[in-house]
This record gives sequence, C-alpha cells and structure tokens, in this order.
Amino acid sequence: IFKSGIIADAIINIKDKILCIDSKFSIDNYRRSIDANNDDDKKYFADEFKKDIKKRIEETSKYIDEIGEDTLSFAFMFIPSEAIYYDIQAGLSGGLKIDTQKLLDFAQEKKVIIVSPTSILAYLHLVISGIKDSNIEKNSIEIKKKVEELGKHIQKYEDYMQKLGNSLNTTVNHYNASYKELKKIDKDVYKITDGNHDMSIDPVL
Repeated sequence: IFKSGIIADAIINIKDKILCIDSKFSIDNYRRSIDANNDDDKKYFADEFKKDIKKRIEETSKYIDEIGEDTLSFAFMFIPSEAIYYDIQAGLSGGLKIDTQKLLDFAQEKKVIIVSPTSILAYLHLVISGIKDSNIEKNSIEIKKKVEELGKHIQKYEDYMQKLGNSLNTTVNHYNASYKELKKIDKDVYKITDGNHDMSIDPVL
C-alpha cells in the first residue's frame, strides 16, 4: 500500500526501487468475441475487449513514479494467458483480425510493459540486470528501451512458432490424406492378389 492509498497487485523490490505489477484482467468480452457466431458480433466484442485492455493500461500507469515512493518509471501489466497475450500482440480476437497497434502505442506512451506468464521472467531478468548499476535513474530509460526491444523479439518468435504450427498441421493433414488413398490402393491390391498382400502404415492421427 502506497502513501496515497493506491494498492499494487504485486511489487518487486530491486535495490532501492520498486517495480509494480498489475494483474487485474477482464476476459469476458474476449470470450464473447471467440464464442460469437458472426463477424459483426466478433468485431463488437473485440472492440469492447480493446476498451477493457486500455482501462487496465491506465490503471497500471497509476503505479509509475508514485509521489513519495521509489517506484520505477515503468510498470508491468500481467496478462495471465499466453493465447490472449499473443492475440493482443498479433492483433487478433476470436480469430478475427483487429487493430491493436494504437493500443500497444498507448501502453508504450503510458510506460506500461505488457507481459505474459512466459515472457515476464525474461523481462524481469532484463530489468534486474540493468538496475545493478548504481545510476538507476539513468538506467531506467535504457532498461525501458531494452524491454521494448525484447518485446519485439518475443513477438517475432511467437509469429514464427505459429507459422511452424500451421505448417506442421498442414503436413499432418497431407500425410493422413495420402494414408487414406494408400488404404484404397491396399484394398485394390488385396483383391488382385486374393488376400495374400498387405500394406500396413499407421496414420499420424
């Protein structure tokens, strides 16, 4: 609890500074966007979801440079789901392409770093490494830049992983389709050889 009465969801003491983390998250409109039966409803709830995220960003920014406190010049906004974190970064909701760039720019403007269960440790390691230097105020600016660079690299990694997953799915589907055709050939050969031939290959799925 800070002197102003504001309560952070979590804090990490790093030397003589405080890193604040906000973990409150609204997921209802995200789920509604996924469950919607048409693109109009998906878009409506996706836009509402973006509004929810913007509110969370504004709430998280309240912990930054708290008067009378040794808070850092940035804060973490924790997204508890890798899937939702990815969709925010990639501009997706319910499988529908949405524009989240302004939202991400708003977070950067507010000095809020959006993190996920997987990425938070990497961000923390970067922050802690930077703060080892005694000139913490000067380093805070540099740390923020490095954190933003890390975010871009994580995003590219997630993009490639998604493409790899899609490629693997395509490969498996092609294999299974060819397997079905092979079984048809197997039946033809079986008839021709009076049941004295067998071609046995197990499908992937």
